[in-house]
Amino acid sequence: MALPVNSNCHQQGVSTILQKVLLKFGEKIESRDHERWPEPNYIIETVRGSSDCHSDFNMMDHDAYGENEIDDIREVKMSQYVSSLILDGLKTREKQQTGRLLFPNDLPQRVADDVMRMSLDEPCGVRGCTLSLIFEDGEICQRVGRFAIDPSTVTTFEINLVLTKETPRWLVSKLQTYLRNSYDRPTVIKSSYKLIKRKLYRRESHMYVREDL
Repeated sequence: MALPVNSNCHQQGVSTILQKVLLKFGEKIESRDHERWPEPNYIIETVRGSSDCHSDFNMMDHDAYGENEIDDIREVKMSQYVSSLILDGLKTREKQQTGRLLFPNDLPQRVADDVMRMSLDEPCGVRGCTLSLIFEDGEICQRVGRFAIDPSTVTTFEINLVLTKETPRWLVSKLQTYLRNSYDRPTVIKSSYKLIKRKLYRRESHMYVREDL
C-alpha cells in the first residue's frame, strides 16, 4: 500500500527547527535497540471491540465532499497504510522463524488506530513516527522490527508496540499432534498490546503507555 500524499507538514522547515532544538539540548535522534526502557509515568487502559473494515476511497471525488470529510478520508487512508506496515512487519518476522505466527486478524488495524490517536499532538502527525515491534515472552523482550512511517519526514517521536506471546489451552488441545514437534511450534500473539511513546524533540521527554485489553 502506497504512502498517502503529505499535505500537512512542510518537511524541510520542520526538520530545520527540530535539529536546532536537538542541538540546543544536546540530544540526538538515534537507535535505541540496546536501551532498557524506563518505567512509564502513567498507563491508559482501554477496552475496545474489533474495528470494522474501512471502505476503499481510491475512486472518490474530493469535490463531492467538504473539507472535514476530505480530512477524514485522509485519516482513514493513513490509518490503513500504518496497518499495512504493521502487517508487513509481522509477516517478515514469520518468515524469519521456523513456525507460524498467529495473531488476531484485526490486530494491525486496532494498533494503527491507536497510533493515529497518539500522533495528534505531533508537529508532523503520524508521519514523524518511527515504530518498533517488540515481542515479550515472560521476562524476555526482543525487538523484531523497526521502521519509519514516512522515511522522508524527520522522526519526532517513537512508538514501541509490545506484543505478548501466549500458548492458549485451546490451541494445545486442538493441535496436540502438530505441537509434538516443538521445532514447528507456532507463535501465538495475544489480542492485547502496549504502545509506548517517546518524544524526541523535547528535553524532558515523556513516555505514554496505551494498553488494549
